[in-house]
Amino acid sequence: LNLRRWARRVYSQNGEDGIIEEIFARIGTVSKTFLEIGVEVGKECNTRLLMARGWTGTWFEGSEEFAAQARNRFGNAVDVVNAFVTRDNILGLLPDRELDLLSIDIDGNDYWLWQQIPAARARVVIVEYNASHPPPRRWVMPYNAAHVWHRDNVFGASLASLEALAK
Repeated sequence: LNLRRWARRVYSQNGEDGIIEEIFARIGTVSKTFLEIGVEVGKECNTRLLMARGWTGTWFEGSEEFAAQARNRFGNAVDVVNAFVTRDNILGLLPDRELDLLSIDIDGNDYWLWQQIPAARARVVIVEYNASHPPPRRWVMPYNAAHVWHRDNVFGASLASLEALAK
């Protein structure tokens, strides 16, 4: 199913706001909770519009400076946690309840984080993929706990690799 016709950008980077709304219009919500990993200052992310719609959740940001700016900008509207999330600490950072939405956009180890999360923890998952490796090519960046994106093509995983992981 192609959801691109519902793409609408309010606070998201590539029209995810509208697609997310359409998905939840179809499947409904259970908890109206989210967790987003990698939000920078919160200006452009996948869950900000949901906050405006009454959802609650947590943002994880690895940069202390960006996390502080997000806290200053959004106050108590969202729980902002300054943590550099890795595959070794991800499970300890997740809430005990099922989330309606999990978004992972850390420009690097996205695949490896998602691989660690039990499927029952989130009803909908958004994971950034590396479009420089188009389907059907499978490619995954080697895991590096200290990885920081340098605005190059060495990040994440191909769409085909993420699809295989999802299955």
